Amino acid sequence: MKRLFFIPCALLCLSVVHVSAQKTGGKNLLVPSHVAPPHWYCGFSREQLEIIIHAPQAASWVMSMEPYEQVAFTGITKGTAPDILYLSLNIGRDAQPGTLNFRVKVPTKNGLQERNWTYTLKARNRQWQVQQGLNSADVMYLIMPDRFANGNPANDRPAEVIPDSYSRDTLKGRHGGDLKGIHDHLDYLRDLGITALWLNPVQWNDQPRESYHGYAITDHYRIDPRFGSNNDYLLLMEAMRGRQMKMVMDIIPNHTGSRHWMFLNRDTGWFNAWPQFTRTNYRAATMLDPYASEYERKLNSDGWFDHHMPDLNQRNIHVDNYLTQLYLWWVEYAGLQGYRIDTYAYPDQMFMTHLCQTLLTEYPQLGIFGETWVNGIGTQAWFVQNNIRQTLNSNLPGVTDFQLLWAMQHALTSPFGWNDGLNRVYATLAEDYLYTDPYKHCIFLDNHDLTRIYTHLNGDLNKWKMGMTMLLTLRGIPCIYYGTEILMPGSTNPTDALVRKDFPGGFPGDSSNKFKAEGRTPAEQEAFTFLRNLTQMRNAEPAFQDGKLMQFTGEEGTWVYFRYNQSKCFLIALNQEQKTKRISTARFAERLQGYNSLLNRMSGQRSSIPEYLELAPESASIFELQP
Repeated sequence: MKRLFFIPCALLCLSVVHVSAQKTGGKNLLVPSHVAPPHWYCGFSREQLEIIIHAPQAASWVMSMEPYEQVAFTGITKGTAPDILYLSLNIGRDAQPGTLNFRVKVPTKNGLQERNWTYTLKARNRQWQVQQGLNSADVMYLIMPDRFANGNPANDRPAEVIPDSYSRDTLKGRHGGDLKGIHDHLDYLRDLGITALWLNPVQWNDQPRESYHGYAITDHYRIDPRFGSNNDYLLLMEAMRGRQMKMVMDIIPNHTGSRHWMFLNRDTGWFNAWPQFTRTNYRAATMLDPYASEYERKLNSDGWFDHHMPDLNQRNIHVDNYLTQLYLWWVEYAGLQGYRIDTYAYPDQMFMTHLCQTLLTEYPQLGIFGETWVNGIGTQAWFVQNNIRQTLNSNLPGVTDFQLLWAMQHALTSPFGWNDGLNRVYATLAEDYLYTDPYKHCIFLDNHDLTRIYTHLNGDLNKWKMGMTMLLTLRGIPCIYYGTEILMPGSTNPTDALVRKDFPGGFPGDSSNKFKAEGRTPAEQEAFTFLRNLTQMRNAEPAFQDGKLMQFTGEEGTWVYFRYNQSKCFLIALNQEQKTKRISTARFAERLQGYNSLLNRMSGQRSSIPEYLELAPESASIFELQP
């Protein structure tokens, strides 16, 4: 005989309660509005599981669970909101996949009525735990899904979402791009040399306006129906694995959208509350400033990012559990290879370092980098695994390297000097000693929040080529923003939506298709070919992926550095001046020793190592040293 373990909840005085139920196979099954996580997996080191049930008057339920080997039903906590209930389980490491059966007594106007509710435990995919995660061998491509390609026009206006403005004529409305559009162009991306995709968030954003960018999530476990379905996401993942491509999910532990179901239920303690709307001060330096005001630190961490983005309180144990389980679930569910963590500097930092530790314990190969849009190399280093002695030891492996971004942009737009021009890049890299592993940083020249690099360089193709050469040959994980390969323009002045325009050819009715060579202008084709050659060279040469870096200080408008391993050595030389420069090779003797010839990887010309290298105006050259 099976024994049932009952854990009562305090009952509320009710008149009429509407509880969704379905009769299936003779069983009266409850169907809550939300269950988080929707299912779970056996075999995690983390044995604790907290399930959130969102259903009418769920806090009043009385529940019991049939015995299940290696699974203990350890408690119930009712939410302060009447429709929220928390179930605590302990999932032993030897628990087997199956179905947990619960009996639920639901208060109605006719008294307690019994329902059945089931919860599924699935087997973990052991392959995910050992698969190669995102790393410095990859070339990443950042896509804003709404603006890349519309592969399925039928999902442009789904009935189940709030009607956000759908019009390609509006900058901040929905344009119709989706997962199918990305799926359809994987071969284009693979030919370009892309090995990993970072998609701006694809979870449900059921907001009344500006939901296209994805950063105001209202349901973390569901793909936004305007992008497709959870199954479409899995199909995209499968297609990418077949092409040896990796997926990086963009996650936002700092905030949700204002129509997130938990925010609408107002369960106490979930969101940082202020007497009136209070925006974060965006002052990440207050977290490490020895002289900082506690009020300003609180403002940085607890202030809201925007009116429609309520700030999560990660110090709340239910929020901690919810977010930690959420990000474990997506890796296991989809087989992700990496996470990009949005607004990393604004959540509670004790939680963030614990989150990274938990993820890396379960998935040691998982690539993780956080957005640290901060000023100063020391400030950036504080948020990542570093060599600084401090009270908070971060477990974040890498960051979005804004310091190197600004140095490269400065080098491409400012006159050469002791600390200026290309020497700014030299000086920035010289401080890599602060990081535990700078090769785990994401490096980039633009993204969805920044003026596109071609516009930033005033349409100078030579400078663009110099920038792309640095991006693909320096340490770290290079990231290319969609459309960079075809010189897409766009400025953040006056609106960031101008840098998020549609990829030409990705949408029905487009006048040109720049996914095809015949649709590109001569300049666009020249840029595409140049970048593809760079990415394919990098993919073929481990020295550019995880090889060592040696740099020499810049002189007279030029800068030289080497990438090398035991097998090969490459010399990269840049000239930012508008005239030809000749540089002596004598001071590079320690790296040239053992070699007597050069192969110019740009032109294919081979020559003996000269006494002087001649560099064309505003150019970047890559030489392979040969014995």
